[in-house]
Amino acid sequence: MIFITVAHYFFYQRSEYPKDCQDVQSQCSTSNSSGVYIIKPDGFEEPFEVFCNNNVGGGGWTRFRITDEWGQYQVTHIGELESNATGTPFTPCPTNMIYGTCSCKATCEDPNGQSGCNRDCLGTEGCTCPAGFLMQGSDCIRASGCGCFVAEANLVIPDGETYVNDDCTQNCSCNNNQLTCENYRCSTDAVCDVRDGVRKCYCNEGYKGNGETCPRDVFTDCQDVYDAGQRQDGVYTIMPTGWPSSPFNVHCKMENGGGWTVFQRRTDDSTSFYRNWVEYKEGYYLYYSRGKQFSTHDGDNDACGNFNCAQLHRSGWWHYDNYCSSCWSNSYCYNIQYSSSCKSRCTYDNLNGVYNGGNGEMIYSRYYYYYYYYYCNLQFVEMKIRPTS
Repeated sequence: MIFITVAHYFFYQRSEYPKDCQDVQSQCSTSNSSGVYIIKPDGFEEPFEVFCNNNVGGGGWTRFRITDEWGQYQVTHIGELESNATGTPFTPCPTNMIYGTCSCKATCEDPNGQSGCNRDCLGTEGCTCPAGFLMQGSDCIRASGCGCFVAEANLVIPDGETYVNDDCTQNCSCNNNQLTCENYRCSTDAVCDVRDGVRKCYCNEGYKGNGETCPRDVFTDCQDVYDAGQRQDGVYTIMPTGWPSSPFNVHCKMENGGGWTVFQRRTDDSTSFYRNWVEYKEGYYLYYSRGKQFSTHDGDNDACGNFNCAQLHRSGWWHYDNYCSSCWSNSYCYNIQYSSSCKSRCTYDNLNGVYNGGNGEMIYSRYYYYYYYYYCNLQFVEMKIRPTS
């Protein structure tokens, strides 16, 4: 026969919850009757309701099971049935565990408890964690904080994290406390290493990727980019052979056989070409400029002794200097129309000159070609190189 007792609820006189029904009596008056109380055993993050039996053996009993057959009391009996015990003496479970005669003991290493189950009753007799908790060592902890056990490394990884073995051949991930391991292999252009406490495959210098795949990141020139299978125009990082400084970005064109490294390009006036020597040196002729020294407004390397061609023409360029002794003036040539005595004093070409939009109003503009007196300004120009073989 099963007895049903009407539950009674009580308020405690202290702010903290009692850990069991015995502790309930210490917080409430001795006249408390049996009923439902809220307890919070050691190791539990949240309190919960239990039925406390205060009518037997001085009270303070935490009821965890009601049975209706005598055979079921052989081990699980408590209270007044203690003197009639015929089985193994009852040993109370720790306050953060519950008792069961046939339950699979779920652990962090075995969340489903399969290792503790058998064919007859699907479980073993003893103390186990309540629902939502798993055994870690001798304690019951919330399943969300358990993680996954990696037998090879004899460690538990937190939920949501991964583990890579010592030689980077296996990658294990923990999701919802379920461990999943997959084969893992570093690219031939990567190395297995531990950096900032994380072991994984890291791409070598000059390559980028996730370590399993590492495409080239730095090339010697745009021809090298093209030969590596990259066929899209765009900006790439190059490191020319023998270059003493750091890698730098260039624009690569893959048309007409590909592999073109663009070193001069203008489409509008958004970029100023009146720059200093260092800027041009870091990467920023036409026939008559061939073999000439490059000059800027702060680096006068032309052969003119009377003035700085780069300053007068407002550009950095390989300025022509055959007639530099003529048209000596303190005025900037770009502010006046070119005359027969001034037009060819420094250069027949000045592709980095001040941009004029191709209108031909003034010959100081960005692109002008051989005959200045035609007022013919180019609207677009691009200079690029690639290896001959």
